[in-house]
Amino acid sequence: MSKMNLKWKGLTVLTSFLVCTVGCGGGNGGNSPTVTLPFQAVFLPTGTFHDCNAQCIQGTQVGGFGHDSGGKFHALLWDINTGVITDLELTGGSGSNCFGINSGTEVGHDSLGQACLWTGTSASIVRLNPPGALLSAMTGIDNGMEVGEIHPTSSTIHAYVWTGNSPNGVDLNPVGAASSIANGVSGNIQAGGANVPNEHAMIWSGTAASAIDLNPAGYMSSTCTSIAGGIQAGSASPSGISNVFHAMTWHGSAASANDLHPNGFVRSLAVGTNATNQVGYASTSANSPHAMVWQGTAQSAFDLHSCLPSGYLTSHALAIDASGNIVGYATNGAGDQVAVMWQPR
Repeated sequence: MSKMNLKWKGLTVLTSFLVCTVGCGGGNGGNSPTVTLPFQAVFLPTGTFHDCNAQCIQGTQVGGFGHDSGGKFHALLWDINTGVITDLELTGGSGSNCFGINSGTEVGHDSLGQACLWTGTSASIVRLNPPGALLSAMTGIDNGMEVGEIHPTSSTIHAYVWTGNSPNGVDLNPVGAASSIANGVSGNIQAGGANVPNEHAMIWSGTAASAIDLNPAGYMSSTCTSIAGGIQAGSASPSGISNVFHAMTWHGSAASANDLHPNGFVRSLAVGTNATNQVGYASTSANSPHAMVWQGTAQSAFDLHSCLPSGYLTSHALAIDASGNIVGYATNGAGDQVAVMWQPR
């Protein structure tokens, strides 16, 4: 779906969406109507749910989760043209989550802690927990290939890749790795991390033996959280500095690592990419993350929190589609989380 369609159809049809057009510093209470920001923030409707997160987007669909009145989390699917929220949780279930969308298929986990996929309704659920795995979850999907994690035992986690609707996939855990996880997939390349023994960003091409360690020189740990078009996005922790992470990109090798950490922030993480842009968040202190978007360099960082109205204390950007539409969530002063879409102007 084009950016133009999103902007106009979303605003004219979705009367339940709140559109926030603010000036510089809107997230801090300093509105300036004469300044046009490159993004506008749209709060997704909540229906009967609260504390909602938007975690993935493709076309007119946004996936994520929300909590019901009893505190149980439900995998949710928003249609941004109609405003309809589809609850993917089965009646009587104890919790589910949606992490990825591709071509009308949603992936995540169900209330049994099993990897599953849906095709738009709760009744369409297909559970794909591999034989012998105690637990599993899917975190990404691209053209019929799904990735995520399995728990072979109660104390181990392995990166895993599925194809189509078969539970019989491939364990990607590299030889010698204590644990691993795959977070994203693009084409035939999977991206994630493995503990060897520190966590190192990894990519695979369908087998454990194909693992490529992306941890860059000068960093003690790293992880990949997203991949698109040959670009991997994630974070890395500089050596000698505890509890500090920098948003990073890679182009398939450790030597290609590119530090996106913006000036003025203590830590940053890139969570999603569409190959051109990266999204995530950066913090000025331990408890003040701001949603961010980059275009491949630290200097290109833009603080998406500035597009929010006053009263929102923190925000996180989690995914971006091919048209540059970004989804995530923001937290207000009462501690409530609200699903947000940032639309490019």
